[in-house]
Amino acid sequence: MSDGSISSSRPLTTRIATALVLAGAVTAVLLFLPTTAVAVLLGAFVLAGSWEWARFASWQRRTRPAYVVVLALLMLLAYPRVPLIADAVLVVAFAGWVFAVGGLVIWPRPLPSVAIAVLGAAALFPGWLLLVHIHGAGPQGPWLVFAGLALVAAADIGAYFVGRAIGRTKLAPRISPGKTWEGVAGGLGLAAVAACLLGYALGLPLAALLAIAVASAAASVVGDLAVSMLKRNVGAKDSGSLLPGHGGVMDRIDGLTAAVPVFALGLDLAGLIG
Repeated sequence: MSDGSISSSRPLTTRIATALVLAGAVTAVLLFLPTTAVAVLLGAFVLAGSWEWARFASWQRRTRPAYVVVLALLMLLAYPRVPLIADAVLVVAFAGWVFAVGGLVIWPRPLPSVAIAVLGAAALFPGWLLLVHIHGAGPQGPWLVFAGLALVAAADIGAYFVGRAIGRTKLAPRISPGKTWEGVAGGLGLAAVAACLLGYALGLPLAALLAIAVASAAASVVGDLAVSMLKRNVGAKDSGSLLPGHGGVMDRIDGLTAAVPVFALGLDLAGLIG
């Protein structure tokens, strides 16, 4: 959740324009392309994020391609087995984020570079695989992925605007001074509203989707804080500069990487995916 932390060097109009273009492109990909194409295109986006994550682990530019290649090979090996390994990957994802929470607790004590590199794989690879799994899990799969992304986007928007308007109580001032508890509440609230709208539009069970939305939005806060922590470890303001108004890929998907495992687990427990 961005929670009002965008500086004057990143104008709101540019941020909105980039978000609209990205949202339109992602929606078209999810709803009109087969799962294999979705896996490739989402994979390319995730691999761009892995380049930035290698920087978090203090890898030099000449060695970062190796990190990207390893993750790409992992994706290639995993894709034919996505339905078979989804549960195991979900466990890996939750283990990785438990470790990330530990890092937040002990910060500013730095994490070892190896641990950061492993955490990147445990965040990016499961997020990609679980989205692909949901997309291919039946006729409603593409719409479920759309719903998951929309819920996290709603949480981000709610946190940003509520945080700017009334944010006073700092959430984690040492890690991300712009984030507030009021912003978190605004994000959870807008995610809940989005869940009600999506549940009605898609014919999904409202109570289940509402619970999934709130849990996923709360998890996105952890992802956002974790990436903020890693950026501070290397003295970076943004993860990159690929997305005008937002920064890098990880600046856009930080919360999503933590929210996707929670969203996938919620769908599974609700019987909405196999």
